[in-house]
Amino acid sequence: MVVRVRQGQLLLAGLLLFVALSSADSIDLTSGSVYSAILETRGLSPNWAGLIIVDNGTNGQVDTTPFVSMTLNTPTIIEAPFPGTNLKNDLYYYAAMVPSYTINTNNIQNMTPKDLLVNELFNSTEYPIFYPYYENLTDNPNGTFCCVEANITIAGKNFTAYKAILNQSIPYYLLKYNVSNTTTPLFLVDIADATCYNGTSCIGVFMLPVNTNAYNFYILPQTTTYNITTWIDGVETRTFSQTARPYNLTVLVKDLFSGVPQTGKDVAVYEQGGQNLFIPLELSGIVNTAWSIGQTDGSGMEEWLVAPTAYPEVVNYTIGVAVVESDQLVSPITLSITTYDSLPSSSKTVTPSELRDDAVAAVNAMNQIVNFLFEWASNREEGKRFRYDYETTTGTWTTYIYVSPLGYVASPATLKSGAPNQVEVRLLTSGTPQTGSVRARERNGFLILNPRTGSTPLSAKSRAHYQTIPTGTQFIITPTSYSFVTSNITFDLYNQGGTLLDTLTININNSLNIQGGGASLSDDDLKATVNQMNGIINSLYLALNT
Repeated sequence: MVVRVRQGQLLLAGLLLFVALSSADSIDLTSGSVYSAILETRGLSPNWAGLIIVDNGTNGQVDTTPFVSMTLNTPTIIEAPFPGTNLKNDLYYYAAMVPSYTINTNNIQNMTPKDLLVNELFNSTEYPIFYPYYENLTDNPNGTFCCVEANITIAGKNFTAYKAILNQSIPYYLLKYNVSNTTTPLFLVDIADATCYNGTSCIGVFMLPVNTNAYNFYILPQTTTYNITTWIDGVETRTFSQTARPYNLTVLVKDLFSGVPQTGKDVAVYEQGGQNLFIPLELSGIVNTAWSIGQTDGSGMEEWLVAPTAYPEVVNYTIGVAVVESDQLVSPITLSITTYDSLPSSSKTVTPSELRDDAVAAVNAMNQIVNFLFEWASNREEGKRFRYDYETTTGTWTTYIYVSPLGYVASPATLKSGAPNQVEVRLLTSGTPQTGSVRARERNGFLILNPRTGSTPLSAKSRAHYQTIPTGTQFIITPTSYSFVTSNITFDLYNQGGTLLDTLTININNSLNIQGGGASLSDDDLKATVNQMNGIINSLYLALNT
C-alpha cells in the first residue's frame, strides 16, 4: 500500500474547514498495515493531522475488527488508499479510534456537552497533545465539535453525534465508545465519492488529533449487519460433501455488532447459477437466483432440507445463506461443495426422518416434470412460444402465441408446465421498442435446491426462482405447477431507469402432456442442462429410496 504524505498547513476556521495548501510537496511511502508519517511541517494548527482517503480499487468488508492501523504523530496531511469500491453509496462509514476494540454497538454512546470539557472524553492520557493548555487552545475538541448535533444510524441503531463540516462540505461525526466505564472518541465519515480539500477525488476525509498511539480504522454499516453460523447434518461447517444429496441445513442469525440472536427474521438458502427447473437454460451474462425463505425462531435459528445442484462444474455458481430484506440478500455467506463432478447413487439418511415422505413426494413430482421437459426438448425438439407486449401510452398488455405455420397470433397466453416455454417481453411506446428489463419469477413451485413443500416437522418455506432479462430478449421458462403444488408466475416490467412499470400474473396450464402446434426448438445447451437436472433428481431419488 502506498501512502502519500503532503507537507503544508492544516487550518481550522469556522466549522473546521480543510483549506487548500499553499505548498504541497509529496512523498510516497510503501508499508504494510501500520503507517507512520514524520515530516517537518508548517501549520497554524500543530494539534491535528489530516487523512485523505482514496479508493484503492478493492472491495471493503464490514467487520467488528479494524482493517488497518495508522500512526498520525505529526500535523501532516496524509493521502492513503483504503478498500471500499463496493461501499461508496452513503450507507457505510469509515470509523477511527485509538483502542483496538472489537466493535459492539451496545458500547457506542451519544455525545453530550460535558464530554468535550477538560480531561473528559479527550483526556490527557490518551490525547496529551492538548495538554496542559486544553482550555486555552482555540482548536481543542470542544471548540472544534461543540455542539452541532446530528442523528446518525450505525448497524440499525440511532445515535446523536456531534457534527463538523470539513472543506468541500464533507460531514464529519464524533461519538464515544465505552468499555468498562472508560470512554474514547469514535470518529466517523461517510464512504462516498467526494471532492477533497485540494480539489482531488477522495472517498472520505478524517481530521484526527496528533497522537503517538496508532489509530485503528473500521468499516461500519448504517443498516443492521448479520453474523450467520451454519450446521450441515449437525456439524458446524460451510461445506457440503457431495452435490445432489439431501442435507439438513441449520442456521443461526445474530446481529454482527451486538451478538444478539435475531428472531422473526427472513433468512434464505439460495443458489445463483444453479440448475432448477423453472429456468432450464441460463442466458449468457444473466444469472438466475433460486431461494427458499424461512423465518428464524425465538433462538434466531431456522432449518432446511437442502440439495445443492452444482453439476458437473461450478462456473458462475454460488450456494449460500443470507438474510432477506426488501427482496434483497443481506449479509450473505457462501457455502461450498467438496465433490460436484459426479452423482452418487447410494442412500442417505434424512434428518429429521419425518421429512422423508415429503421429500420423496417432491422428488417424484420433479422427476415427472423433468421427464416431460426431456421429451419436449430432446426427443421432439419443440417448445411453446409466446410474446408479451406492454404499451406505455395505454398501460396495457397484448399477448401473442406462436402458431405454426402462421407465426405470432394475438391471443390469451397460457404457459405450460413441464414444457420449454420460449418467451419474449417487449416494452413499447407508440409501437416503438424501448429499452427495459423484465424479471420473470416463479413463487412456491418445486425447487431441486429445497426438495420438499410441507410445513412439518420443519417450518413452511417460501420458494422462488427468478432472473432479470433485457426486454426484447427471448428466454425459456418451465412452470413447475403440478400435482400438489400450485405455483405463481409473474413478470415485473421495468423501464431503463429501473422504475417498475407493471407486474403481470401469468396463466399456467399445469397438466403434463405433449401438445401439438409447438414451435421448433433445437438447443444443445438446453438438452445438456435438462440431462444434468435429470441426473441430479435421479441421484436424489436414489438417496431417498434405497
